Amino acid sequence: MARKMAGEEFMAIVESTGDRKKTEDALHKSNEQFRVAFEHALTGMALTGIGGRFIKVNPYLCKMLGYFEDELLATTFQAITHPDDLLTSTELLQQMLADEVSTCQIEKRYIHKHGHTVWAFLSVSIVRDKDGNPLYFISHIQDITEHKKAVKALRGSEEKYRALFEQAPDSILLVDVDTGELVEFNSKTHENLGYTSEEFKKLKIQDFEVFESEEEVNKHIRKVIREGSDIFETKHRTKDGRIRNILARSRAVSVGGRNLTLSILSDITDRKIVEERIKAALDDNELLLKEIHHRVKNNLQIVCSLFNLQKESIKDKETFEMVSECQNRIRAIALVHEKLYKSKSFTYINIDEYITDLIKRLFSFYEINPNKIILKVDMDNISLGINTAIPVGLIITELTSNSLQYAFPEGREGEINITVRLIDADEINIVISDNGVGLPANVNIRNAESLGLQIVDTLIKQLKGKIEIHRKGGTKFNIKFRLKK
Repeated sequence: MARKMAGEEFMAIVESTGDRKKTEDALHKSNEQFRVAFEHALTGMALTGIGGRFIKVNPYLCKMLGYFEDELLATTFQAITHPDDLLTSTELLQQMLADEVSTCQIEKRYIHKHGHTVWAFLSVSIVRDKDGNPLYFISHIQDITEHKKAVKALRGSEEKYRALFEQAPDSILLVDVDTGELVEFNSKTHENLGYTSEEFKKLKIQDFEVFESEEEVNKHIRKVIREGSDIFETKHRTKDGRIRNILARSRAVSVGGRNLTLSILSDITDRKIVEERIKAALDDNELLLKEIHHRVKNNLQIVCSLFNLQKESIKDKETFEMVSECQNRIRAIALVHEKLYKSKSFTYINIDEYITDLIKRLFSFYEINPNKIILKVDMDNISLGINTAIPVGLIITELTSNSLQYAFPEGREGEINITVRLIDADEINIVISDNGVGLPANVNIRNAESLGLQIVDTLIKQLKGKIEIHRKGGTKFNIKFRLKK
């Protein structure tokens, strides 16, 4: 019996020793796993004593804060905590020591060894012995410095764009296309229409936008959706019922699956009033200019009629021809005013129409048979102001009249060519030629005895131009001058 009991006690001792060995092995294995996880964690980890001194730190935390391991183990968390966060950190640890909380999570700042700030997110728990006495703290420390910078930059960007949004000189409005709901707007939008922000939030776009028809609304919406943007004029009704003219620049946007239009709205009511006044003033000026040209033309025609009356008493042929030539010059000037009277601009005339009409009148005046003297006109599409058109008309009148009178004596047949070209955008080249008997060699335009050629010389000087005369195979006048800017 005694032997049996001794054997059983021996077996119990052996079994107890085996269990303890397993427990020790398991504990050792657990400790090893914790050590490996602690050392190789991709986040900072630390064991901190009750007083705040570091007991153990992992390599990630050392790298994060710029210290060697022995440097951290020789200091406390309080020494490297940002002064502005120290009180909060200390209070939370006191709450954990008092068993008010078992864990806590906070964002705080550490001071890096090189002096800059490191933002961290801490998860802290407290370890106690079997009697509940606190032993140390375990901290998981995640570096969130870059995240904080990104948030700060985003917040700064948001604040900047919010400031731009609110301080924009125009109204900015974000509208739900499907419902007409006002998703977002700046202060200018509701202030311009006389509403408070709270009042405006309750409205829809159709409550204050004035369109002629629903089809007009749909037309703009379709264009914005199809092309991505649209610029158009519309009208808005203010809270007190006044109508304001609005220039809308709208763009299609999608936010959270919603189809929206972002519009910049400029109040152009005052501009419209000014435009209407300017248009009315321009209409008055146009009427005035039209009346002036009409009266000048009529007065010149009266002068021509007076010359006709005077010619009835003129017996001398040379004097008669001189008066007739004066009449042609006056008609050339009158024709400019007639063209200006009929034009839309009242300041510019088309040189092709003017010269063609002018030459036809000269042919009629001199009773020229167009089958005997053929006229060829080739002109660029040029518009000239009155200060240039009148000299050009007079020059062409004088030189063409000279050809009609003297180039083809005794019923001789021939040809007159008139070419007007625009060169280098600001230079005019006029060529008047005939294949008649030619200008006598002793005639020089600079000191001509003929009044007509004297007038031509004076007008070319007025235009600051140049003239060349060629006598081979008839007569050719080549005139060049620059347009005044």
